[in-house]
Amino acid sequence: MKKITLLYTLLVAMLFTTACDPVENRESLGGIIPASELKIDVYSLEDGGNEIVLVNNTPGVGSFWDYGSGYSSRQQDTIIVPFLGDLTVSFTGISSGGTVTKTETIKVDKIISPVDETWNLLAGTDENGKTWVWDCDDPSDIVWGNGASIVDYSPSWNQVSAAQMGEEEPEVGIDGRMVFDLNQKANFTKIGQDGTVLERGAFQFDMSQTMLSADGETLWSIGQLTIIDGTIFKGISPNGGGVVVNTFEILELTEDKMVLAHVSPGGMSWEAWYWKFRVKK
Repeated sequence: MKKITLLYTLLVAMLFTTACDPVENRESLGGIIPASELKIDVYSLEDGGNEIVLVNNTPGVGSFWDYGSGYSSRQQDTIIVPFLGDLTVSFTGISSGGTVTKTETIKVDKIISPVDETWNLLAGTDENGKTWVWDCDDPSDIVWGNGASIVDYSPSWNQVSAAQMGEEEPEVGIDGRMVFDLNQKANFTKIGQDGTVLERGAFQFDMSQTMLSADGETLWSIGQLTIIDGTIFKGISPNGGGVVVNTFEILELTEDKMVLAHVSPGGMSWEAWYWKFRVKK
């Protein structure tokens, strides 16, 4: 959904610019062109390395790059990817006639440029990724609920146990799991308690998006996690109309613990919902 929104925004912006420019400047955008005529370059700064250069040399065509762990709308950009394997880079050319997409594949077989530690905390360092489950050793353990935003760090008002969550979301149950892996891109998979794959999507994070706690000095949220084309267990805003939530505040993230939160929208911003996970043993 986020990718579609970004593409739509870029296309509207280009169309608006075209409409406002003098007639003599409009010819640069033109109509849609075939994918075969897109002139793009994707290459590593060092052979097999994880620092990749993206270049769009197509005249009159705007850029939208999707490289699995993030997006770029620059004509030329240099990115650092956190994973190994055959990296598929999807380029969407944007013009007044519409959009056209072309993909390029590049092999990454060594991590030369350092990556954010968050990638490894979420998804581990091997091809199996990391599997997250409800943070419970006993069905009575509290794993979800609400409390005061920027004050609490776990459910303090409406507290829901793992056993209760199993009843509320029977497909997931107590034994559902979420797998984050970095196999060619940042993959997210939600699996039900019977082993059925419920959702396949992607994930990204932004550790620059933080929130201060009520004291105005310490951090309440240390970053944000976004699930693309999916969501975590019980990933809804109950007092926000029950809408699906895709972006969560990260309150805690260690090798084996993760606490996420979502601040209720509108006039309910004093309330937050909390999720507690741990790495599957």
